[in-house]
Amino acid sequence: MALNRLAGHSAEGKRFFLVLHLLNVRSTVEKYQFTLTPTSLSQEGSETILTAKLFGDFPGSPLSMRFHFVLHEGKISKLDIRG
Repeated sequence: MALNRLAGHSAEGKRFFLVLHLLNVRSTVEKYQFTLTPTSLSQEGSETILTAKLFGDFPGSPLSMRFHFVLHEGKISKLDIRG
């Protein structure tokens, strides 16, 4: 994903798109078809939290997920994915 395509988006919008980009892991995409539907985006202290539903043809679908991440100098320095 080219970061210049995020120009004009809010800081929260940029964070959201960066998290979605991290989810584009080729091996998982090739094995399963899935859709991630964001339900909320919030800030708790230094953490940004993206809450989403993950639907697909994988065992246990759908899943509720929370992506906790911290940005440092414009990069994700910490990511914790919780189910």
